[in-house]
Amino acid sequence: MHLRAHGEPLVIPHYAESGAEEAELAGVYLIGPDGVAHRIGLTPGNEFADPAMAEKDARLLSRAKLRTCAIGPELVLDLAFDEIKGSVSVERGGAELWRKEIATGEKHTAFTLAEVERHHFQFDAHRIPGDAHVHFLGGSVSSYGDGVRLEPGDEVVIQWDGFGRPLRNPIEQSRLG
Repeated sequence: MHLRAHGEPLVIPHYAESGAEEAELAGVYLIGPDGVAHRIGLTPGNEFADPAMAEKDARLLSRAKLRTCAIGPELVLDLAFDEIKGSVSVERGGAELWRKEIATGEKHTAFTLAEVERHHFQFDAHRIPGDAHVHFLGGSVSSYGDGVRLEPGDEVVIQWDGFGRPLRNPIEQSRLG
């Protein structure tokens, strides 16, 4: 993945059929000298994707996820992952085009955070001392599902209660070649 920071553009590749935000929280981890994963904290995330490609052929779901994505700008060290609320919006030309309330946490997911972490770090290759990991923890809301098609110049804004400043990323379209 091409991880981007707050304020950096998310790019719709030239071969993509669409581009859409996936508002999530992301867990940030560091693998200790003993191979044990340590959660550093949680941060707002946008697992930018291509839902039109996945809609067309479910076998392409993993390919539809191979896009730039973003995290930040705040890292919360001690927030419980039980119920976290927020909002996601799309701004076009400086005005809000679309907005939805969002929620995540164990009240809204099929698995506990401990179960997700156990699954992510069960393989030796995911426990190499000194490695850092970012894991997106799932989201269920996207402007694409409401008929919004992101355009170059749009800005996606993801705000989670208790996480400080919102994650903001402009949208760009890549050129061929």
